[in-house]
Amino acid sequence: MTNETVTTTTQAWQNFSHSLAPYGVVSASETFYYSPWYDLVYESMSGSGKPDGEYLLITSRLLSRNTVANNYSQVAQVLIGTNASFNTIAGGRASHFGADSAGLNPAWRNAVVETVCGVFWDEDTSSTDIRGMIHQLQGWIQTMYDVTPNDGAYFNEASAFEVDWPYTFFGAHYSTLKSIKDKYDPYRMFVVTEGVGSED
Repeated sequence: MTNETVTTTTQAWQNFSHSLAPYGVVSASETFYYSPWYDLVYESMSGSGKPDGEYLLITSRLLSRNTVANNYSQVAQVLIGTNASFNTIAGGRASHFGADSAGLNPAWRNAVVETVCGVFWDEDTSSTDIRGMIHQLQGWIQTMYDVTPNDGAYFNEASAFEVDWPYTFFGAHYSTLKSIKDKYDPYRMFVVTEGVGSED
């Protein structure tokens, strides 16, 4: 990836991050190059010190270039209180193919940033406190959906509480994927929560 490509694909994010300054939010960004992709995954997954997992629920949103360029103020106001992390995902070969070239959520083709936020708790947290955190997460999900209804979420970094999950996870491809599911798995032998056909 050239420096020009990096600049072009991150400009919308830079504008968004600068818009947070009036709220006292300071951000910095770095670009990392990994080849092969495995090195990135290994580096990010290793050394957490928690090989047995964590108690957490997360949600994500794939923010389109249009959302970041034209709705950044509302999005910023929502995300400030969530301690969200941001992953720039624009550019690369995925953006060179049409949205209907695969079953992939079309939101990936238009996204420039993925936001991820969540709630975490310790093993000894009371059930009342956990329910409160889940309620808080549901509020963030609803508010982000209200602000970005045409964007989507990454299925693997999302919540079972997502609003309009067929569109959020699969976009306009859902009906096609559902017809394939109906044809090859009519008895629903293979079902996951909020996966294609799980509403039946």
